[in-house]
Amino acid sequence: MLCLDRTSNTAWLYNRGDYSVFVLSPTTRAVIKLLPAQSACVYRWPPPRPTEDEDRKTPDVMERPSSDCMLVSFVKGWSGHYNRRSILSCPCWLQVVLAQTADGSWDDSDTEHS
Repeated sequence: MLCLDRTSNTAWLYNRGDYSVFVLSPTTRAVIKLLPAQSACVYRWPPPRPTEDEDRKTPDVMERPSSDCMLVSFVKGWSGHYNRRSILSCPCWLQVVLAQTADGSWDDSDTEHS
């Protein structure tokens, strides 16, 4: 489950499943593993700028997501610590794009209010 905390401008990923979830975002800066029942702050606005060392590298977009997205893999991890060096080698993954409106506010037009 991905949740937005509007007061702190952060997004949190909660692993409510039975298997590990792996995520890479500009906020985490490295692939992190979330075990079942764990959660982590996976995105913070504004996103951090890449470090000087990260700027010198020219990785594939799937190795370092842009400032407005995160990569999530289910069950299998990737990076230098795993057999799979790229998320493209994982059997089940997705790219999540997060965006604010031009004025920096959150668009509530698709949200139901009770």
